[in-house]
Amino acid sequence: MIIGGIYPILDDLWLEQSGYPALHREGTDLQRDVAPAREIAAACGRLKIPVVQLRSKTDPARQERFMRGWCALFWQQAPDISIILNDRPDLVPVLGADGVHVGQGDTDVAACRRMIGDGGAIGLSTHFSHEIREAITCRADYIGFGPIFATATKPDTEAVRGIDRLKQVCSEPHPPLVAIGGITLERLPRVIRAGADAAAMIGALFPKQAPHRLDEAVALWRESEADV
Repeated sequence: MIIGGIYPILDDLWLEQSGYPALHREGTDLQRDVAPAREIAAACGRLKIPVVQLRSKTDPARQERFMRGWCALFWQQAPDISIILNDRPDLVPVLGADGVHVGQGDTDVAACRRMIGDGGAIGLSTHFSHEIREAITCRADYIGFGPIFATATKPDTEAVRGIDRLKQVCSEPHPPLVAIGGITLERLPRVIRAGADAAAMIGALFPKQAPHRLDEAVALWRESEADV
């Protein structure tokens, strides 16, 4: 799996608050009822975004419906994209997803590997150098590092790490690194210059004009990366 560029996270509650179709509802017609969501999936395919994460901090049944609906849309609109499920390794083989992302204190990497098999990717959230070293030891395929800036999309986060800390971490041994936390279009070039392999974006991508924001983010990444 390729980790690089823009790493969209589709968060169930954030999308609902932003007015997107509720894919978690039973009976949702993916052909008729979810045009704005289908536009997101199509934009990811058109822009060749390599990986997307599906995140739902709700009850297990709603999580599964949300993830199942989005998987179906991406298979229709962006068949080459890799789909990562947040904190649901058990659903990876059930839904045919490509991997799982877990946080500190969630299902450990070894247990995830047993559930998803050798071919799936495992991402691990990190906040400190010792957690990055542990991620290397346990053979996580990639890490999330942050929060780089304050974020409104996930209230239970560690303290802000900042750009200087991101630069330091990127200069040390690490698996492929996805910077996360409060990354806007304006802040994205600083994240790229710090050395991150990818940038996770949620709130900055998914107001109502999501496909347009995706275009801007990808163009900005490519432009800024060429200048590094």
